[in-house]
Amino acid sequence: MHTPERLEADIITANASAEWAALHGSERSAAWPRLIVEDHTDSTNEDAINLLASGELGGPDMPDASGTLIVTLDQRSGKGRLGRDWETPAGSGLAMSLVIQAPASVPTESLAMASTLVGLVWRDVLAAATASDVSLKWPNDVLIDGEKVAGILAQVAPSLPGPRGVSVGDSKTGVDKTGLTDKTGVTGKNGVADKTGVTDKTGGAGVAGAGGAGGGGLNLVVGIGTNLTQAKEDLPVPTATSLALHNCTTDVHHLVSAFWTRAIAVLSEWLPAGGPLDQPLGSLGCMSLIDATRKHCATIGVDVRVQLPHEVTIAGVARDIDAYGHLIVEDGTGKRHQISAGDVIHVRRSDGHYA
Repeated sequence: MHTPERLEADIITANASAEWAALHGSERSAAWPRLIVEDHTDSTNEDAINLLASGELGGPDMPDASGTLIVTLDQRSGKGRLGRDWETPAGSGLAMSLVIQAPASVPTESLAMASTLVGLVWRDVLAAATASDVSLKWPNDVLIDGEKVAGILAQVAPSLPGPRGVSVGDSKTGVDKTGLTDKTGVTGKNGVADKTGVTDKTGGAGVAGAGGAGGGGLNLVVGIGTNLTQAKEDLPVPTATSLALHNCTTDVHHLVSAFWTRAIAVLSEWLPAGGPLDQPLGSLGCMSLIDATRKHCATIGVDVRVQLPHEVTIAGVARDIDAYGHLIVEDGTGKRHQISAGDVIHVRRSDGHYA
C-alpha cells in the first residue's frame, strides 16, 4: 500500500467536501470543523487535549469543537491503555484524534460508547476499501479477517474556560481519565498487548470543572491508530495486520477524508439527540448504535476469557451486547455476567485468536 510522505490538508478538505455532497446531495451548509495535519508529533491525542486545555478549541472563539480532527503519518510517542508504549516507523501507520464535545444532555452511559461509535465509522470506511471482512472486537478495536488493524482510545479532556466538565465518579464509562494527568496519546496501533481500547473503571473520576464553554457536558478525544503498510514479519504479534496485507489500494487522503466526513455526520446527528443508544441513526445506515455494534462485533458468539482487576477471570461464551453496551458473557454454569468496558483489562478468545 502506497502512502504519501506527508498528508496535505487541502486534499483532505477537498475530498471531504466532495464526499459530503455525494452522501447528502448538497454542500455542507454549516462550517467545517477544524482539520490539523501534522508532519510529525509525539501524540495526536496529547495535541488535542492541550488545545482543549488552552481554550484554543472549545473556548469562546470556537465553542463547538466537535468534529475537529488531528492527523499524522508520523506519531513518535503514542500511548495505549494503561500507559503502554508503542513505536512504528514513519509512514507505516496513521494516527488520528477526533474531538467530541458532548453536551450535558448526553449521559455517561452514552459517552461509554463514544469510542465504539467512532470505531463503527472507521470500520465502515475500511470495509469500503478492502474486500476482506472488517469487524469490531468489543469494545472498540477494528479487525480485518479477525486480526487487529486499528486500536481506539477515548480520553476525557479538560477545556478552558469552565465550568463545562462534570464529575462522573466511578461511572465505568470506559473513557480514559488520564487526559487530565499524563495526556497519553492513542492506542497501540501495532497490535501490542492489551487492546481493549479502554482504561480503568473510574471512567474519568475527578474531572469536575474540566470543561469548556457552556454548562455541563464533557470533552472527549478519541484516538485511532491504524497499521498501513507493514508486512507480516514487521508486525510484533501474529494477531496484528495492516491494510497493505489486505490489498487496500485506497489513497490515505481518501481514507482520512471519508472518515472525517462520516464522523462529522454521525456526531451532528447523535450529539443533538442526546447520545441515544437505541435510536436509529440515518448516519449509521438507519441502525441504532447498539444494533450496529451487535451486527459488526466479532466477539459475540465466541468463547472468551475476560480478565478483570484483582486477578478475577471470567470464562465463557460472549452472548450479546446489552442495551448499555456491556458485553454479556455466559459462564460454564449458565450464569450471565455483565461486563463493563471500564472494568476490563483483557478480553481474549479461548482459542488464541484475537476477536
